[in-house]
Amino acid sequence: MGVAVVIEDGSAVVGVLLALTGLGLAQRTGNPAWDGAASIAIGLLLGASAVFLINRNRRHLLGAAPPSESVARMMAVLEKSPLVAQIQDVKVSQLGADAVRFKAEVTFDGRELARRLLGERDLDADWATLSGPKALERLLVEFGGEVTDAIGDEIDRLEAELTEAAPEARHVDIEPD
Repeated sequence: MGVAVVIEDGSAVVGVLLALTGLGLAQRTGNPAWDGAASIAIGLLLGASAVFLINRNRRHLLGAAPPSESVARMMAVLEKSPLVAQIQDVKVSQLGADAVRFKAEVTFDGRELARRLLGERDLDADWATLSGPKALERLLVEFGGEVTDAIGDEIDRLEAELTEAAPEARHVDIEPD
């Protein structure tokens, strides 16, 4: 805002001085071309000011691009995880000189997650407790809770790994898809 005010006000003051000079020279010499030349100079000054402000505001509106090596390190963390089946809707934005925001939607491999969770269970003991439909329902509800907890734990682990791989990543957001 401060730069815009200085540029706009400075252009206005210089424009008034150019107009005054052009009118004064036209009056003194009797040649109206001085007035026209001053008008053209004012137009060029205003045009240059506008182009400068447009470029400056465009950078602020679009945001600066984060370093590509930083993005590559963060993507590598997600790609090497055996539980991540697909990565989509990745958004990375530069928040400041040394701060990056990383957001990605991740599809987890449910089969791999189930294999991992089942590997931690005593399936023989679970099988022995199955005495009917109610016992099976209880077991499946319990397993569903374990799946949800495991996805949350995996998101936390990935977010921590992303922050470790790219310390400039101040805001990391992994969303399950």
